[in-house]
Amino acid sequence: MQEKYFAAANSAGGFVSWFDEIFSPDNIDRIYIIKGGSGTGKSTLMKRIAARGVELGCTCEYFYCSSDPYSLDGIILRGGKGMKYDSIAVIDGTAPHTRDPKLPGAAEEIVNLGEFWHTDALREHRGEIAKLCSAKSALFSQAYEYLFAAGELDRLLRQDAARFVLREKLESAVERLLTQFARSVHFSPNSKRREPIATTRPVSAISTSGLVSYDTYRELPGKIYAVADLMGSAPFLFDALIDTAKQMGLDTQRAPMPLDPKLSEALYLPELGLSIVNTPSLDESSCEFEKIINMARFIDRDSLEASDRQRRRMLSKCSRELLDGALAKLDEVKRIHADVEKIYIAAMDFEAVDSYAKGLIERIF
Repeated sequence: MQEKYFAAANSAGGFVSWFDEIFSPDNIDRIYIIKGGSGTGKSTLMKRIAARGVELGCTCEYFYCSSDPYSLDGIILRGGKGMKYDSIAVIDGTAPHTRDPKLPGAAEEIVNLGEFWHTDALREHRGEIAKLCSAKSALFSQAYEYLFAAGELDRLLRQDAARFVLREKLESAVERLLTQFARSVHFSPNSKRREPIATTRPVSAISTSGLVSYDTYRELPGKIYAVADLMGSAPFLFDALIDTAKQMGLDTQRAPMPLDPKLSEALYLPELGLSIVNTPSLDESSCEFEKIINMARFIDRDSLEASDRQRRRMLSKCSRELLDGALAKLDEVKRIHADVEKIYIAAMDFEAVDSYAKGLIERIF
């Protein structure tokens, strides 16, 4: 399988990055930070390095750009018979997730693709580049205004849902579920001598290509449980799952929601071999999953009045319209970004980039 994730999000609170957490020299032996403008070949270089690593038996995590899901922001390679390090990362170190070495030389090094562009050619287009970048920045700002408003409405929907969620019933069900599953795979809670590890691996993005979501959590080793949720109450379930897993000493891998990254839309418990994914419109008769957790079980329907339902429909409709407004602005960003790329592509010496890439791959493997 190809483990596809994001490392950042366009959210209601603006641009959110997990680069420092995901690509930390604390848990990766060697990190290559690529510098260069749009269209200089950063993503292509990462794909070449990833392909060579996979050829040699490495596992690879692919991290795509949350604005342009067809472009890579980073890769992490581990294992393999031909790599000089146990683990390496190659990342895009340019804005908006600007990254400079924290342990220069010792753990990280700069890969400067700016060495291979014709500065004179770019200087001729300086005014055009500045104008395009300014327009792009303005569109992102407008998109974030829409996302902020959509996020406020979603927050109101969750506040409403909190009034109807049967918390004690939900938490008891979560504890039973994880305890029984742990017993079935012979995991002894709190048996480890270290703190459980919590990692972040987003799989959804609000991008210039629309709403994009990868099926990675459905493809991870083990069983898959699905959450059927029509009221937006799934975040309460995931919070309970994460808290209970931590108490049991279980490692967790969490997928944040792109609009509000504090909330979760999927969870993987590697020691149990269990993925839990939110599938709002799921039919309970689906046979794709090992088990379906129907959130309707944890809703106090007696306290849910007709006026509440009407309010929720109105808030949901307005939130969707605001999200559509953000996506329309991001679609304009895509067209402007393509124009910027054309300028840089025309100014690049890609033969020199190719030669440099071959030398870098030899150094890595």
